[in-house]
Parts: sequence; C-alpha cells; structure tokens
Amino acid sequence: MVRCDCSDLNWEKLQILCPVLQFAHYKGNCKHFEGNTTYFIIHANDQPAEFLLNKPTKQFTKDCEDRAIFFSKASHNCSALICGPNIYETHEFVRNQLMNNVFSQQHDVVEQMVLYSVLYNNRDSAQSAFNQVELERDKYRKVGKNFGVRFTFLDNKVLFNEIKFQFNKEQIGKDISIFNPNFNEHIILQELIGGWGNIVVRVQLNFNRIGELNGDGKITFDNKLEAELFVNSLFLEQQQVKIVQVHGTDLFLDNQRKQKQTQESNSDSKSIVGFKSTTIKD
Repeated sequence: MVRCDCSDLNWEKLQILCPVLQFAHYKGNCKHFEGNTTYFIIHANDQPAEFLLNKPTKQFTKDCEDRAIFFSKASHNCSALICGPNIYETHEFVRNQLMNNVFSQQHDVVEQMVLYSVLYNNRDSAQSAFNQVELERDKYRKVGKNFGVRFTFLDNKVLFNEIKFQFNKEQIGKDISIFNPNFNEHIILQELIGGWGNIVVRVQLNFNRIGELNGDGKITFDNKLEAELFVNSLFLEQQQVKIVQVHGTDLFLDNQRKQKQTQESNSDSKSIVGFKSTTIKD
C-alpha cells in the first residue's frame, strides 16, 4: 500500500521522481491518480518489497518541493460471515461447498439462523466461496426461488472495528511530521499491541503532501467478531471520547460508529449481537 500526494502525476512520472519504485508494478485502471493524498496498491518481488517496508517513509521532489511517500504492507481480507436458515440443507451446503482451505471457523444458532464466522487461509479461497454462493443464488433465481444462504466479508462495512482519533501536535515535540522517529505508526501500533494484544492490526496517521501530520488518524482492529466486542468494551456507556496515552501523547479516541453502507450490512451486524462461538481449527 502506498500513500502520497500524487497531484498531476501518473504512474510513469511517479516512478521517475521516486526511483525506489522502479521495481514495482502498479495494476490500477486509471492513467492518472486522484488529487491530494492517494491510496493505491503496488506489487513487488520479495527483495524490493522488503527494502520499501524496512524504511517505509521516503521523499520525492516535484516542482522543487519535497513530498512525502509512505509504504505499508497491504493485507487481503480472508474473514467472512455466512448465515442462513438453521436447516439441514444449509449445513450441508456450507460444509461441502464453502469450507475448503479454512484456517478456523466459529458457528452458532441465533433466532433460527445459523451463523458461521470463517477465516480462510487466503483471499482466493474466500473469494471462491463467495462466488459459489453467488452461483447457487443465480440457480435459485432462474426458477423463481430464493436462496437463503448469504456470504458477507467481515470488514469495516459490517464490523465496528475501526476507531478514529485525534491528538495535539504540540505534545509530540518539534518534529510534527510523518518522519518523526519517536511518534509514528509503527511505535503507536507496538504500544497498542502491548496494551490490547494482537487484535490491533494497523495504525494510520494522516499527513499532507510534504509529510506534516494533520493531528488525526485511525486504529484498525482485526476482521473478527471479537474485535467489535472489544472496541465496544473500550468505551463506557454513553462515553463519546476515550483518552489513551501513547509515548507521552494523548490519543482522543472517537466512539462515533461508522454508518453502515447498505441495509444488508446492517442486518448482518445486528445478527452479531449475542454471538457465542466455539473455535475449531483444522
């Protein structure tokens, strides 16, 4: 994953301005990036990727101005929620068609619905299971019937597993940039993992084109049902802001839930409430 201001740039120009990208490949569809801070994925072999991630914050110069560019490891979501009526046909379909290459799964019955929380070994296996559900849905639709099994990737559209935060830049000293060795995404992530465990997977600090911190960011937790329960537990009832101190700086965590993007996501997330599980690893 790459973050930088790519105004008036395309991939070829960015490679020239930032030579460390010469061994990377951009697989986007557009010729030009969007303005301001852009997020995009690049692909590189192991050695170039390790070089970029070893020192993730770098600079390139455009129009006599040094711009910041930040590299981080992208992750593919392999977690899914599968639900359907608690009948024999649902269990057989899930077990026979959707449980290939599964690392772990949790299941329970809630209000006559069976819920499977599944972690696949890789994204391809998860996508294959999703495609299988869609194929079966099409078969039922062609004969005027409704297929009751639904497959939803567990991410921030369904789960409340992200927290936005703000901080006072005066607390971090003179260096208020993404290049600060004492206050950066890696240090914050390690301190949060030390306090909360590996359920914290990513920290993002927002910055402008030259790398100055905006004073806000985002904490991302794992794509698991337990993550939403943990995030909820961080806040007392009706509490809007929680303060967590990291490396001498107060992070003001915002309890405002993100709006669900679709009615389907809403119904799935409501089903999560009260979920009890037993983990089974292959």
